[in-house]
Amino acid sequence: MRPILLLAAMCLGIAGCGDAVSVLTDDPAANSAWSGGDATVFDASEQAYSRPVPNLAPERLALHLVGAKHFSAIFVGGEAETNGGLGPVFNAASCVSCHPPGGRPAAPMVGGDMGSMLVRLSLPAAASQATGAPTPVPGFGGQLSDQAVPGVEPEASFLIEYLDTIVNLADGTTYQLREPESTIEGYRPLPLITESSARMPRPVYGLGLLEAVPNEVLLLREDELDRNGDRISGRPNYVVDIETGETVIGRFGWKANQPNLRQQAAGAYHDDMGITPSLFPFESVRGQIQDDGNSDDPGVPDAILDAVTFPRRRSPCRPGETSTTHRCNGER
Repeated sequence: MRPILLLAAMCLGIAGCGDAVSVLTDDPAANSAWSGGDATVFDASEQAYSRPVPNLAPERLALHLVGAKHFSAIFVGGEAETNGGLGPVFNAASCVSCHPPGGRPAAPMVGGDMGSMLVRLSLPAAASQATGAPTPVPGFGGQLSDQAVPGVEPEASFLIEYLDTIVNLADGTTYQLREPESTIEGYRPLPLITESSARMPRPVYGLGLLEAVPNEVLLLREDELDRNGDRISGRPNYVVDIETGETVIGRFGWKANQPNLRQQAAGAYHDDMGITPSLFPFESVRGQIQDDGNSDDPGVPDAILDAVTFPRRRSPCRPGETSTTHRCNGER
């Protein structure tokens, strides 16, 4: 076993954003209560992140309900007629286990396993110029899978502990920082040069709003050399859109490594659950000892992938705000 310090860093579609000339005509302050515009959901209950948007046509509402059903589906290994194809190694057996329900999960418990946290891996090389992605680690791929179907050995096991540090500010305020420390034991030794990064799943509501932002707006906020002096530097990450083969701006994931919601969802099925959608029609453990060779395992049909992607496009309102018929505390 070797201990590895894991710090999760927060990244957006652009790692940092400088001041930019706005190309939007609406006053942001005047509309701030309506987080998603006409797609805002006025609900503050635990189900707020899973509600359909209020302006859906009936056929689109039906699509939302189908997507919500499959988002909560629990997959199993093998060639089961319903929800088969899990693994052979995986981190989660359902979408909702990492995004309950559409929100964020709890942090790992002290002395427990990783829970919903996962560990990304890469060799210490520059991101591939062809894909904008990290360099996979031989024998492990791009992330560690701590679960497996019966008869298969997981890639790794984890133990989480926390290091508590007391910090004193100049004004006398004292607070405590908790730094997670993970001990990782792999089915085989990780290369000593392996780079690792812990990631907690992010909420999945309102992502369609980011997908709708024009490239020109994102590029206006590029400020890699901090020319405006705000001490924030950032630039877009360029990645490959698998369906078109084009190199485009990355928008989703902790480090903006996916260009659109459909590819982001397909990547989650493939990397987190070991399920093969049409965008990634191969085993996540291809070439490893866990590869069962069952290329005919059930995958995720495109219709289901589209349905699961669709509900991610709504957004809850700011707490306490009202519309003409709803309050955000859930009352009518």
